[in-house]
Amino acid sequence: MISFSFVPTKEDYIKSFQTFHLHNNRKWILLIIIMIPLLLIINSIFLHNDIGFKYYEIFLLAVPIYLIFVFVINPLLIVRNLEKDERLSNLLQFEFNDEQILCKTKFIETKLDWGSFQKVVESSDYFLLVYSTNKNLFQYIPKRAFATTEKEQEFRNYLNIKIPTNQKTQIDIKLPIATLVILIVIGFCLLIFMLATISYLQNG
Repeated sequence: MISFSFVPTKEDYIKSFQTFHLHNNRKWILLIIIMIPLLLIINSIFLHNDIGFKYYEIFLLAVPIYLIFVFVINPLLIVRNLEKDERLSNLLQFEFNDEQILCKTKFIETKLDWGSFQKVVESSDYFLLVYSTNKNLFQYIPKRAFATTEKEQEFRNYLNIKIPTNQKTQIDIKLPIATLVILIVIGFCLLIFMLATISYLQNG
């Protein structure tokens, strides 16, 4: 049996949420598809010297709106709920054994079997146990919960046995680098959209 405990913090909720979405391949594929019009706009600007408004440029707004919602608005909503609900910032105690996972707080006790989780995402700071029934839900475990690196490795080995799809996150979140990249993409999309709109109004 492996047991540990930790007190959730605002940073835990924000960083684990961002890590999960940075790792979600389906969301990145969707974002790439949405950004195809951006490539068309760049082609129009640099090859044809034309920044006039095109119907597909409206899709540029989808990119910053999506990024702002996922990486700014949602984390702020999480923090807001955390401040309102004492249960979200209460001491969490975990016990992992061969049959089940026990999670306890002073408010509730939950028992889950290993089949409740389909995979584990590991970043530099967290283990994210992704639920089987809803792939958009996960239980995060901060690595600071382990007293030693040996305890952390023991837990990792246990997960590898019980949830064999354990994998390293492909884009391990590194703040402020991730934040900077996201802000650059948002700013660039908005700039191109603004230039195209101004050109359209001037020529219209």
